[in-house]
Amino acid sequence: MNQLEKVVNKINKENPDIVVFTGDLVDHAFEYEELDQVSEILSKIQSKSGKYAIWGNHDYGGGGNRYYADILKASGFQLLVNETKIVEKNNQKYEIIGIDDGLYGEAEVDQILSKLEPANYNILLIHEPDLMDNYLSGSVDLGLAGHSHGGQVALPVIGAIAKVPLGKKYTKGFYDFENNRKSKLFVSSGLGSTKLPFRFLNIPEAVLFEIYP
Repeated sequence: MNQLEKVVNKINKENPDIVVFTGDLVDHAFEYEELDQVSEILSKIQSKSGKYAIWGNHDYGGGGNRYYADILKASGFQLLVNETKIVEKNNQKYEIIGIDDGLYGEAEVDQILSKLEPANYNILLIHEPDLMDNYLSGSVDLGLAGHSHGGQVALPVIGAIAKVPLGKKYTKGFYDFENNRKSKLFVSSGLGSTKLPFRFLNIPEAVLFEIYP
């Protein structure tokens, strides 16, 4: 929990307008006895225009589905399940689009794409990064994903080693697309680990974006 508190303090030092979380809060939730403390810590995250989150596959599995939504609600996060929220700043509207998990949820691709307003700056929260390809026909400006852990273990030149389903094509960092919107995707390596309790050449990260549409 001390590590989580350090992350919260770093986030608050940046004085963010919004905070987003792209899923996988806890791996094998049933093994933890301190889940009640998670919402207390996450509730300390401060943002000017809201905190938003989506489901990850581990949030559905391992017993996480019994706790995840309640933890986020108690933390002040809005859990978006195939939903959008509008944030306005300096006369520009930013649409935050939260997609259900691609492995265990029910992502509604066509429904979401049909509702996007091209005049807005549209930010897609999508847990599994390889699913970004499904949204390139719409008005998505920036996709934010997790899931891959950046491969968790990386080697020079070779890159990510431990690739996961729907996280094999896009594993870490920025990707540009030459579609009608010139969309971008950023895949975060995240903060934790899975299966193996360590990382190599792949440091954890919480990422700050400055967006000028």
